[in-house]
Amino acid sequence: MSPLSEELTICSWVKRLSNHRSTAQDWLSYVPTTNSVDILISDAANAYLFGDWTSYTAPSLTIGEWHHICLSWGYSTRTKHVYYDGEQIGTETTPSGRKLKVPGSLLLGQYHSRYGGGGTHSSYYFGGELYDTNVFSAQLSASQVKEMYTQGMCGNYSQSLEQDTFLSWQNILLGDRKGSVTEVELVECNRHPSM
Repeated sequence: MSPLSEELTICSWVKRLSNHRSTAQDWLSYVPTTNSVDILISDAANAYLFGDWTSYTAPSLTIGEWHHICLSWGYSTRTKHVYYDGEQIGTETTPSGRKLKVPGSLLLGQYHSRYGGGGTHSSYYFGGELYDTNVFSAQLSASQVKEMYTQGMCGNYSQSLEQDTFLSWQNILLGDRKGSVTEVELVECNRHPSM
């Protein structure tokens, strides 16, 4: 059994640079072998998990500004939470018995609807930058998410959660890349992006 089938948290710093889709742009999608999208997260903090969108207070879409977005879920608590810039903006109860199906394919920067990365759509890509994207095998608390945001992009708080890290940003950077992905140096390493 995968540790992600019981609990998970996905967090990333997200910056939209393109308005090719004026609505939300998906920066993460996960599809198991059943070819049903299990996880979808957008730059507007839209969070789809196990067939349900999470109701939330929608933030304003901005271009060229960093925002911290997290989705957390726990099987035993049957809750999912959405966080935007350290604040919980949505929470819902998930139906009993729902778990993350594994194995699956995880894509950053592109919506897909088929296991293995298929079912992509040419206009459903994320036009922006991601930083410090991590997948944790624990449902992080609101205070942990807040601290991650408060320490800022270069605070390294996510590294203090190493025992709960399923997929780290460092491992993502070492992984295979497809499409028009460009790695750039982070030049705005402030304690907090709004400073």
